[in-house]
Amino acid sequence: MENFRILDYLYSLDISPIYINMIGAYFVGLILTLISIPKIIRISYKKQLMDVPGERSSHIDKVPTLGGVALFFGIVVSTSIFATDLGVNYSFFLSAITILFFIGLMDDLLVVAPDKKLYGQLISTILIIFGSGIMINSFSGLFGIYEIPYWVGVILTLFVFVVLINAYNLIDGLDGLASGLGIVISLCFLYIFYRIFDFGIGILAISTIAVIMGFLRYNL
Repeated sequence: MENFRILDYLYSLDISPIYINMIGAYFVGLILTLISIPKIIRISYKKQLMDVPGERSSHIDKVPTLGGVALFFGIVVSTSIFATDLGVNYSFFLSAITILFFIGLMDDLLVVAPDKKLYGQLISTILIIFGSGIMINSFSGLFGIYEIPYWVGVILTLFVFVVLINAYNLIDGLDGLASGLGIVISLCFLYIFYRIFDFGIGILAISTIAVIMGFLRYNL
C-alpha cells in the first residue's frame, strides 16, 4: 500500500507548494512554541533556573531563563520540514545558530566569559560566510562605493554580524521589546526574500515570526 502523506494530499489540491510550505511553517512553529513554553516554565521553576532582575531589567521578580529553547526548537523543526529550497546553505546556517544557541544557553545557566562568547560569535559568522557564501561584497553606490575587495568584505561582514548579535542581546531588559523588534525585522526580510524569489529563506523568516508570536503569548 502506498504511504499517505498529508503534504502530498495538499499538493494534489492544486495549491501552490510555496503557500503550503509558508502556512505549514507558520503553524508548526507557532504550535510547537505554544506547547513547549509552558513545560519549560514548569521546569525552570522546579529547578530554579531563573533570571535575577538587574539594572537593565524591568522585572521586579525572577523570571524563567529558558524561553530560547522553545524558540530554537520551533525554528529548527518547522524550517527543516518546510524550507525545502534551502539545501546545503541551511546546514551551515543551522550549525551557526546552534553554536549561538548553546552559548546563550550556557550564559543563562552558568555565565560565559565575554571572550568565549566572542569566539563563538566569530565561529558562527565564519560558518555563514564561508559555508553559505553570505557576506557584504558591495555597497551598491553608498558613499560612492560599489564592489569591495573580497577580504575587506569578509572582515566587514564579521564586524557587522558580531555588532548586530551583541546589540540585539542588549535589548532584552523590557518585556516584548526584543520579540517585537524580531517580528518587524523578520517581516522586512520576508518582503525582501519574496521580491527576490528566495522562498527558502522566506520560510525561515516565517518560522521566526511564528515562534516569536508564540513566545509573546507568555513574554507579555
